Formats: sequence, C-alpha cells, structure tokens
Amino acid sequence: MERVLVIDDELSVRELCRRALEAEGYQVKSVSNGRQAIELAKEEPFDLLLVDIRMPGLSGLETFQAIKKFSPDVTGVVITGYGSMEVAIEALYLGFSGFITKPFEIDELITAVGEALEKKRLDRENARLRALIPLFELGRTFMTTLDLDDLLKQVVRTVKQETGADAISLMLLDKDGRELDVRASLGPPQPGAEEFANWVLE
Repeated sequence: MERVLVIDDELSVRELCRRALEAEGYQVKSVSNGRQAIELAKEEPFDLLLVDIRMPGLSGLETFQAIKKFSPDVTGVVITGYGSMEVAIEALYLGFSGFITKPFEIDELITAVGEALEKKRLDRENARLRALIPLFELGRTFMTTLDLDDLLKQVVRTVKQETGADAISLMLLDKDGRELDVRASLGPPQPGAEEFANWVLE
C-alpha cells in the first residue's frame, strides 16, 4: 500500500493517474500545483511523487526538490511533454527515478511507477544490509573472543566507526551492581564523564 502523490495542473491527467494507480493497489492523492503538494507532503508521508514538469507557479522540479529537503526518502517520476528530453534528463540528475511523456498509456504509467518504487525498495534493503555488516562482524568477535576487555574495546571501536563520534566510552556496573566503571574508551577524555556516571546511578 505505497503512497503516491500526483501533482499536475490538468484535472484529466490527475484523475487518469489516480484511477489507474488505485486500481494497482496504491494509496493515491492528487493536487493541482506545487504549493499544495509541499503543504500536503509536510502533513503526511509519500513514497513517490508523480510530477508534471510544467505547472503554474512552482515547476515540477522545484516542487520535487522542496519536498526532498524534508522528506529525503521520497522518490519521483516526472511527466513531461515531447521535445522536453533535456528537462527529463535534468530530472534524473536531481533524483527522479523515471519519466513518462505525454500523451502516455496506462501501462507506461504503471510500469514507470512500479519500477521507481522497486528501485526505492532495493535501495532501502541495500542500506539495511550495509548497516548490518558491522553487527555481523561484532557477532563474529563475540563468538571468537574470550577476553572481556578485548570484546568491549571492539564494541567501542565499532560504535565510533558507525556513529562518527569523536569519543566513545563504555561504562558497566561493577560486580556488586553499585558503581559505573569506564571499561573501554576511544578518543580524547570527555569532561564530566565521572559526574555522568554518578548521575546515572542516582
């Protein structure tokens, strides 16, 4: 049930797209200009923008860029007229995943939207897998390291690498469960670390 926002100043085009995409199982909303699109996208998330390039006021490219600023995960398909291939190419550079030219067939519309959303799904899955690699490496360390200090140092190194933090400290409770002890750290000493440990215990 991916969500699609159709942005076109022609009512007939909006209705055609809405009916065709809803028949494919998408949740679809439509607006007639870029300003309306931006306001609606601020209120609710969309997976894909289907945008006409030429509209009164904000162009399709400007609208897409504005929405991308606060919804970077959204993808787009641009609608363009014949003779506007330069603009279509520019749209691809700006992050659109595809384009269709007017007049278009329903099959062309469905294919373009489907391919754009599939690419988005693959990109998201690849990002998820990349994020899991450090956890996999850490898991291997858990299985092969018997020394607790070495294990904790590896945890700190991994966290620092993945977060980009300047410094990392790992604090554990002592054997009696009463005091926090810095067991592993990486980077310059952080002022107030001891006070922080006391505050946590309180």
